[in-house]
Amino acid sequence: MALTTFVIERREDSFTYIMIAEDINKRKTAEKKLKESERSRKVITDNLMGVVYRCRPDKDWTMEYLSKRIFDLTGYPASDFILNEKRSFESIIAPIWKAKIRTELTNAISKGKNFKEEYQLIAKNKEIKWVYDLGEGVFDDDGKLVAIEGILIDISEQKKYRSQLEYNAEHDLLTNLYNRQKFHQIFNNYDHQQEKNALFVISLLEFAPFIVSHGLAYYNKMFKEISDSLVKLTNQEILLFRNHE
Repeated sequence: MALTTFVIERREDSFTYIMIAEDINKRKTAEKKLKESERSRKVITDNLMGVVYRCRPDKDWTMEYLSKRIFDLTGYPASDFILNEKRSFESIIAPIWKAKIRTELTNAISKGKNFKEEYQLIAKNKEIKWVYDLGEGVFDDDGKLVAIEGILIDISEQKKYRSQLEYNAEHDLLTNLYNRQKFHQIFNNYDHQQEKNALFVISLLEFAPFIVSHGLAYYNKMFKEISDSLVKLTNQEILLFRNHE
């Protein structure tokens, strides 16, 4: 219970006052629940495998809230970004992605859809970090966009793994030359009537007996040395493949 006293009349030897008693149990209970809710939200957001954020839809993507995992992702503490205290979130987005992100976000929100985009951030140590950004617009009672809330997930390792798989699918692992699959892909995409190209085949079958006489390791070493010499002759128009089964 809260007591509030007001003096309404003062005399030389006495004064008149009014006292108001207010039951604040409901307010205190509501405040307690709010604090518990905020604490629970903080525990959840701080332990999510991603960065939870709320930003303004302005030119800087001014952050109003950013979970502490942003430090693990970028090397900068969350406080650096809140209200652009030291830097804006926009400042760490890789330049080639800035316009695309704004366009994609605007299009998605205008259609009432969630914003989904993969793009790159530049960390404090200059390392490029890939993130998957999943967000949605927050609107006021008049339907005006006032904020964007979402989560950033670090997908850098997945990108590296996918890139390595793609590389392995197109290259010979011994020589790092393009393989048969890549050869057929490029060959089939050529317009052979409009483009004039030459195809040269170099056969190293005569060296096959070296496998028996010197062993596979020696043969592979020799093959790699030959390919390293030939690859020096290549450029964007001259390609070299190891075209074998």
